[in-house]
Parts: sequence; C-alpha cells; structure tokens
Amino acid sequence: MSIDRIGLLFDPPPTPDGEPVELAGWHVNLTVEAMAERPDLAAYVVTPTRLRRTWAGDDPAAPRMTAPLRFADAAQAGALLGAD
Repeated sequence: MSIDRIGLLFDPPPTPDGEPVELAGWHVNLTVEAMAERPDLAAYVVTPTRLRRTWAGDDPAAPRMTAPLRFADAAQAGALLGAD
C-alpha cells in the first residue's frame, strides 16, 4: 500500500513572534488506489483547502492521486494501517 505517514501538522504562528499552531490529529496520505482497496478508511478522509504534501505530480489545490486522512493519534493510525 502506498502510505505517506506525515504525523503532526502545524499552521504558521499567528504573529511573527508566536509559536506554530498544532492541528488536531495524526495525518497520513494514501494514494487513491490504496483507498480503493481500503473502503473501511473512508471515515478518516479529510478535505483540506490545500494539501501540504501530495504524491509526486499531484496538485495540492485539486488532488487527484492523494487521499488525505486524519486519525485521532499515531496509535489509531498504526492500528488501522499497520506498523511502519
């Protein structure tokens, strides 16, 4: 299966001297082919405005090859996707 285990994601600091803002969850990208093999993961698919990481050649604003997922934490992702 084609998996990109991203982990934690952060938004830029709200002010120049501020700290980055951690986004909720544990982030993973799958290829759309991998998602077709795992329909049980559909509940974890998210639709961000623009992806930060994509499969090579994919468009971050309109992805066609990358399926972004968000899990509660690394343990949940590992339980559903298997260990590295």
